[in-house]
Amino acid sequence: MRKFYNKRGCSKTSVFGETSKACPATYENRSFATHRAKNCKSLLQNNRFWNRLKRKLSFVCLPAALAAVFAVLLLLTNCGSRVYKDGVYAGKSGVDDTGAWGEVVITIEGGRIVDCQFITLQKDGAVKGEDYGKVNGVISNQDFYDKAQLAVRAMSQYAQALRENGSLKQVDAVSGATNSFNQFNEAVETALEKANRS
Repeated sequence: MRKFYNKRGCSKTSVFGETSKACPATYENRSFATHRAKNCKSLLQNNRFWNRLKRKLSFVCLPAALAAVFAVLLLLTNCGSRVYKDGVYAGKSGVDDTGAWGEVVITIEGGRIVDCQFITLQKDGAVKGEDYGKVNGVISNQDFYDKAQLAVRAMSQYAQALRENGSLKQVDAVSGATNSFNQFNEAVETALEKANRS
């Protein structure tokens, strides 16, 4: 006599080619079915427990999570947008390796930056402009002149970005003009310190 078990734990008994079903007929089959029923019942109870817990936590955690998100957004919107005293403030950067420095003039109205003018000066005090990068008024090295003029154009871009955004943190460096960018940052920070102290 052979016994074959299907997926449900029921056995098919084969006696000389005849088949009969015993479901569950043996002790092994009964214990398997009982174990499976207990397992399903415990899973169902665990599922009910977790569903209840989720419902309770959703009433407590959802408002707390929304409050936390609101607080973070409030902090982020206020970051970098300090309120300064109205007036016109000047700032100056330190001198770099070549002896050049940057100067900025910032106008504040209603506690916000509304205008910014930025220039960089050479070692001799001459403003870096159209002639910056020339030697005795003549372009002797085109590549050097192009890089110098990139720095000159970046000065106005930095000032414009500060006017539009109102925050130094939102002004990005222009590739090839990082020296001017560092001078701009230092000069603006000096001017804004004066606006805080006033």
